[in-house]
Parts: sequence; C-alpha cells; structure tokens
Amino acid sequence: MTPEEKLDRLTERTDALAQSVELLASMHRDNETRMDAVMAEIRTHIGRMTDAMTQITDAMTHMIDTITHTTDTMTRMTRSMANMADSIGRLANIAGALDQRISDLEGGKQ
Repeated sequence: MTPEEKLDRLTERTDALAQSVELLASMHRDNETRMDAVMAEIRTHIGRMTDAMTQITDAMTHMIDTITHTTDTMTRMTRSMANMADSIGRLANIAGALDQRISDLEGGKQ
C-alpha cells in the first residue's frame, strides 16, 4: 500500500470516526432532552403528591382533634352519669327510709 493509499484509508477512517462521534453526540443530546422532560414530569408529579399528602395530613390532624374532643366529652359525660347514678341511688335510699318512716308513723310506731 502506497503512502497515498494509507493516507486515503486513514482519512476515511477519521471521517467514519467523526461521523460516529457526531451520531453519538446527537443521540446524547436527544437523550438529555428526553431526560429533562421526564425529570420535569417527575417533579410535577412529586409536587402534586406532596400537595395531596399535605391535604391528607391536615385532614388526619383535624380527625385526631375531633376524636380527642369527642373522647374528652364522652369522659366528662361518663363521670356525670356516674355522679347522677350515685345521686339517684342516694335518693332511692332516702325515699326508702322516708317510706319506711311514713309506714311506721301510719302504723302507729315511733
């Protein structure tokens, strides 16, 4: 092979390599463009998910507050009902004692 043929062959190989590098660079740019679009979409979805999670957290906090208030109210009502039951029991004892006393008075016993 003559030096001129070697030079031509080397030039062809250099051109082929240059075309390959250009093709790879173009593919890389296309991939970066697609990746940027995908990442933007992911960021959008993450933002929406974050907003939804914030709303869920707020709703859950409200529910917990409501349940806590309801529990406190139920505890107070239970105490009040226990006090009422105790009072009713005492009144029943008083009524029974008074009934016995009336019976004793009506029967002539003192």
